[in-house]
Amino acid sequence: MRSPLLTAALLALPALAAGAPSVWLIDDGQKVRRDAVDTPWERGADNPVWSPGEPLRLIALRDEVVAFQVVVEADGAPLENVTVDFAGLTGPDGARIENAPGADDPTRSVGRRIERFVAHFVDIRRPSASPWGGSLGWWPGSGPDADAFVGPVPDALIPVEVAPSWAPYPLSIAARQNGIVWIDVYVPRGQAPGTYTGEIIVHAGARELATVPVRLDVGAATLPARPVETALFFAPWYLGQRMGNGAQAAATQHLWRLYHRHRLVPMHHALNVGDARAALPALTGAAYTAQAGYEGPGEGQGDGLLSLGTYGGFGPPDANDLRVVEQVADLLAQNDALDDTDVFVYAIDEACGHAWGGQWRALMDGSNNPNAAQVKVGWTCSENVAAQPVDLVMVLASHYSPAEVQAAEAAGKQVWIYNGVQPWTGSLFTDVEAIGPRVNGWIQARRGIDRWFFWHTNFWYDENNGGQGPFDPFTQPESFHNHLNEYAQGDGLLVYPGRQTSAFVTRDLGFDGVVASVRLKNWRRGVQDAGYLQLAQAQDAAAANAIADALLGRTLDSARGGQPPDWGTGGQRFFAARADLFALLGGEAPPPPPPPPPPVRPRLEVPRPDGVVSVDGDLREFEGAPAVEAVAGGARATFRLMWDAENLYLGAFVLDPDLVVRGRGRDGELWDADGVELLLDPNADRTPSPTAADRHVVVTAAGDLLDAHGAGGDEDRSADLQVRHAVVRRGSLDDGPGDMGYTVELALPWASIGGGAPAAGRVLGGDLALNDATDGDLRVGDWVGLARFAQPSEWGDLALVEWSVDAPPPPPLDAGTPPLPADAGVLVGDAGVVPPRDGGVAPGDGGVPRDGGDEGDAARRGEDDGAIDDAGRGSLGAEGGKVVRATSNDGGCRAAPGHPAAPGLLLLVLLGLKRRRR
Repeated sequence: MRSPLLTAALLALPALAAGAPSVWLIDDGQKVRRDAVDTPWERGADNPVWSPGEPLRLIALRDEVVAFQVVVEADGAPLENVTVDFAGLTGPDGARIENAPGADDPTRSVGRRIERFVAHFVDIRRPSASPWGGSLGWWPGSGPDADAFVGPVPDALIPVEVAPSWAPYPLSIAARQNGIVWIDVYVPRGQAPGTYTGEIIVHAGARELATVPVRLDVGAATLPARPVETALFFAPWYLGQRMGNGAQAAATQHLWRLYHRHRLVPMHHALNVGDARAALPALTGAAYTAQAGYEGPGEGQGDGLLSLGTYGGFGPPDANDLRVVEQVADLLAQNDALDDTDVFVYAIDEACGHAWGGQWRALMDGSNNPNAAQVKVGWTCSENVAAQPVDLVMVLASHYSPAEVQAAEAAGKQVWIYNGVQPWTGSLFTDVEAIGPRVNGWIQARRGIDRWFFWHTNFWYDENNGGQGPFDPFTQPESFHNHLNEYAQGDGLLVYPGRQTSAFVTRDLGFDGVVASVRLKNWRRGVQDAGYLQLAQAQDAAAANAIADALLGRTLDSARGGQPPDWGTGGQRFFAARADLFALLGGEAPPPPPPPPPPVRPRLEVPRPDGVVSVDGDLREFEGAPAVEAVAGGARATFRLMWDAENLYLGAFVLDPDLVVRGRGRDGELWDADGVELLLDPNADRTPSPTAADRHVVVTAAGDLLDAHGAGGDEDRSADLQVRHAVVRRGSLDDGPGDMGYTVELALPWASIGGGAPAAGRVLGGDLALNDATDGDLRVGDWVGLARFAQPSEWGDLALVEWSVDAPPPPPLDAGTPPLPADAGVLVGDAGVVPPRDGGVAPGDGGVPRDGGDEGDAARRGEDDGAIDDAGRGSLGAEGGKVVRATSNDGGCRAAPGHPAAPGLLLLVLLGLKRRRR
């Protein structure tokens, strides 16, 4: 059993001081992960609308919705009861942009000029993929980094009025995590142009966290209601299945209004006259009036789109089907909706050359009904567009060629584009950058694409061939599977159910409507940007087109598969392009926020050892070297580095009350285990993503080793860096709480590091990280404080210095202290367990946080959880040197300043049990 004196000594260790929470803002062009703390955006870098100490700066035209995000970041302690208040904006002559009294129904937009949403994070467990190497959303080499969107990614935007306990408002934010309130501001058509100001106030309970000024400059121009046309398929029957048949009608009408307010068009569809009659309010515009609960773009304007027999729903065409088409055409004509509506028979889907296309065309040609003559026959096909036997051809985004489309139009065809595949267009998946859907609005406007079709938007049932059946989209973002073993995150899913019954009732929001996604709102942003481009082209076509071309680069058939998209990964360039168009329209945009000061990189001085370093897990040689720390979950690590002519040395002392390792093996997936990581940028190249010149080493509490060229998803683990390492474990693996931790010591040869011979004054880029796999929930933290470790541009400085370390003698062992158990195994390299020496429990002073002066001030750590309380349970016995493998690590936790060591006899007793070697 553990000595009560030892437990008391561990409890005497000081807890890490909690840092102050922070509040920062950004526009709608980035996905801010829940674990993305200490990002460049919050320092003002690559943030087009805000910088610390400055107001939020926005631009808008009249009849536009502008959006931004308020990010509340907790540091060392959780935050509860967090509110984000934004009462409105005041402009010229007291003009106001604010909500009408009582406008608190999220399904009705009348009077709702300011809407707030809780960003709900979906847990993405793997990137979208296909067996051929890319995914349905991107060609191999043209998608995001493999781990960029694995983890907690924001997508569902839940109105604060219906926020549930599992995504509450007021917010509840865990330590070193983000909570986000997304805000939409609608500028009515009649709003006076000019500068509007207001403020955002953020509280945690009674405590005010921040007050941020807001400036919105409204231009005199009015945005077109629908500058480009879209077609977003949805299944009304899915609304009934998921929400209850009694909710289907109301939910369907809310979906119509939601899409319309986002300047997007729902693809209305009918198999009979009754279906068409039900869609009439949306086709005539009656669904988009104040009486129907609608205020926003396109008031009173019909949607202009009706698909008959969608996806081949009629089956083989016959005279009865033709009669239905004629009756629907007559119904639309009687209600003055036919001339303003694209009506087509959707003959069949993705089956070029199928007989039904020509058969439908022949049936329609044989009709004597003059209204039916306005109904087209269409299908999806990407081959030989001009030669298709139908009137309307929908071409996959990766196959859309403007030259082929021009030839097809010359042959009397109408051509649309559908879905999205990078780098030819933006992707609409959840695991891509926020701007993925936004790009498509710009492409459509610049390339003159008639209509953009997306195959599904409420695909909550995954019912296609190879699908996995009904799922809860709030907890399962992987929405699509097929018989080709392709799977996708968020494909066919742009909205979430406002009500869920039966198996999914635990994620019921309790209202008869749907919830928008970050992707839906970015598609809105792209459509609105298309309106800017349309207006600016009327003012100065050459200048407007030059702005769009500089932003987009190569798109459609001029793009090259395997290359990253030319438009980049963030929203900053899109905001700048929109601001340029705003200026062409006579608007006076506020100056951009001042650039942030260059980041002050965390710095760790790396001294020489005083003599030979024995890699055996005894950290006595490291005493006196500057220390930095990292915290992950209930574990805390203190790192020290040294160097000589042959090696870079690392010593890590880890306190961890529950040692967990899930896997084993050299160069395996070792992140999902208790362990430490060393990441190096030998040349200090500071590249955004790792290159082959970088180095990555992981050592687990079981003694397993991973060493690689590079870091992250593309690292080369076949490399052998000739690492020598040793682990001293103070506890046993995988048997619950009651452990004390472990010590890691390693030597990495300079010959394996590269970058030339070591010398005083050389600075390497680097980071030091800790993984804690307790309770099956991996928690990670690092010295620098990154959301994802594999970011060399953000790593700290490891500065080689000439001065050497000479360890002080150990403190005397108090005669009244009982001896400690001597059964904590020592694992040396791959050799297995070496019998413990000298009691084999605490590695000298090797891992004790100490006041290191400037070095201590530079140290950064994470969680405020220094106490280890296991009620004296467990033992310090060896685990027999088991070698274990684990899965993956993507996240990171914020770090905080260092702290002095705890005084007291018990701590000295704990740290002085091993004899001095020299």
